[in-house]
Amino acid sequence: TLFRSDHHQRSFTESMNSLRPEKPWVTKLSSAGLVYLHFGSQILTQILGFKEDNPRIAVLYDKMYENFVEEIDANDNGISQCDAEPRYAISTTLSARVGRLNPRWRSEEH
Repeated sequence: TLFRSDHHQRSFTESMNSLRPEKPWVTKLSSAGLVYLHFGSQILTQILGFKEDNPRIAVLYDKMYENFVEEIDANDNGISQCDAEPRYAISTTLSARVGRLNPRWRSEEH
């Protein structure tokens, strides 16, 4: 199957819930969310060595979206975390995660 979607098109309004009605999340998907929607379960099964029908995969899929991917979707689409009630959880910023991968500039190695 070929997936042709551009989340920057005005006509694109898809969310996890609109494409998978059993899922509760209504945050507009970014490219990361679209990839996760279509391939997240397969990626988790390969990394963990479980079969895709293992109930743990469904739980991990949802937790990974709710606690990681949804924040990326919202941030990429300019969606504020809250007006009154938070719409999604922020566990750490993506910039902070990338920054932790960079070597310390004063380290002996560099």
